[in-house]
Amino acid sequence: ATLAFLYKRFGYYLTRISKYKIIKLGKERDLLVISLESSGEPIQFKPGQYGFFSLSESIRDEHAFSILGSGERKLILGVKVVGNFTEKLAKLKIGDVLRVKGPFGAFGEKMKNARHAIWIAGGIGITPFLSMAKSARSDQKIEMYFCARVMPPKVITEPFDNLSQNNPNFIWLPCETSHGGRLTARRIFEETGNDKQAYYLLCGQKIMMEESAVGLAQKGKKRSHIVYEDFAFK
Repeated sequence: ATLAFLYKRFGYYLTRISKYKIIKLGKERDLLVISLESSGEPIQFKPGQYGFFSLSESIRDEHAFSILGSGERKLILGVKVVGNFTEKLAKLKIGDVLRVKGPFGAFGEKMKNARHAIWIAGGIGITPFLSMAKSARSDQKIEMYFCARVMPPKVITEPFDNLSQNNPNFIWLPCETSHGGRLTARRIFEETGNDKQAYYLLCGQKIMMEESAVGLAQKGKKRSHIVYEDFAFK
């Protein structure tokens, strides 16, 4: 806990910054997908990690986003257009440059020890799971719940659907809450079984993650096996 506090308190300011040029843009409804290529030394992101992105050198201009995908020199972001900064991103053009600071986060680290994992994503919180799903080992069983009031564009959900069709150990469980109601810890417990060694990874709205974590703990799940992503560095 002490090391985590020190990293959050001081590690942010010691992390390297690199410039990335926009090479492709796509927008469907309120979802923006940005493909970037490093203009210099690229940042190496592990599955599940995120970075801080900005249009200027001001720290106040920086916003955290999970990495949807990455290559040797490329990054892909999936961003929900809501608020001033994301609206600015939606107005960018190919060739524009973003400053990237990272990598941050250890969200995917728990997967190293997991033979069985239950992923719970809400809304744009789905983004860190794509790189994690693509890097999953063949001996890992993953059951992934994705909750949204209305399903987002297929550019986000289709890769998971395809993975589930090609990998019997990856189970894709979309939950459209406007029709089926909210996902509950009881439902998760009943559908995934009482595997005491399973890991639960959550990413989405803070209230959703906290309520799910409390509900799972009340069902007897190990608190050390319940992990949720938290961008609250600053």
